[in-house]
Amino acid sequence: MSADTTSSAILKNELHRLVVETDNPQVLRQVKSIFEILLHSGEEEDWWDSLSEKEKCFCKKACNDSIMANAYHMKW
Repeated sequence: MSADTTSSAILKNELHRLVVETDNPQVLRQVKSIFEILLHSGEEEDWWDSLSEKEKCFCKKACNDSIMANAYHMKW
C-alpha cells in the first residue's frame, strides 16, 4: 500500500467519523455542497472562490477548531 493510499484511507476515516458524529443538518448540507463543488468543477476553477464569505468563515473556523481539538487530544 502506497503512502498516498494510506493518507487517503486515513482522511476518509476522519471525514467519515466527523460526518457520523455530526447531527447538525446545516453542517452536513454545507459539507455535501463543498464535495459537489470539488468533484464537479473544472480544474482551472478554484472551488474556494465559489464559496460565500460566510462559508469561507465557516471553513476557516472548522479548520481551526479541528487543529485545536487535535492539539488538545495530543496532550492526553
